[in-house]
Amino acid sequence: MNPEKKEGEILCPNCAKPIKKDAVFCTYCGVQIKELKVSAETIALTPEQELEEGKKQLGGIVILLWVLIGLLSFAFLLALFASCATMFEEDFYSGFSLLVLYFFFYGGILVLFIFAQLGIKNQKRYAVPLVRIILVLGCFSLVGLIMVLITFWKRINNQYSKKYLNYFDGTY
Repeated sequence: MNPEKKEGEILCPNCAKPIKKDAVFCTYCGVQIKELKVSAETIALTPEQELEEGKKQLGGIVILLWVLIGLLSFAFLLALFASCATMFEEDFYSGFSLLVLYFFFYGGILVLFIFAQLGIKNQKRYAVPLVRIILVLGCFSLVGLIMVLITFWKRINNQYSKKYLNYFDGTY
């Protein structure tokens, strides 16, 4: 234990001097303090560190969205080629109706994923409810349900993720 540090105090993340555990600002350098509980230890975070923590929390969701965009783009192209083949080889009207159905179904979901990805990249508040919608839609498959319940739901609802995306719902 640090000899300068007393019981109930934490170190300022900016100047590393001891401050009280419930301090809002550092008395030495004036930086605003927020606490992050990590196991049994409390770490003080500056606003910049909070944004970095939020960005880190969203990293897995960003990767998931890129994978889903890639897979859905591939499925979209396959569906379009299959419906075009049906149009020209078998029945034009059934192939055309499949083409329209695939275009709106796969295209709509693809646009949803792309908007969520752009919202996270540009730190837009609409990304939080949009990712929540995507995660709820993912619950219809067993793999999606496990991913949602284990990791991604906590990450999108993390207070630092919400702060990074400028989303305020009264929880922080």
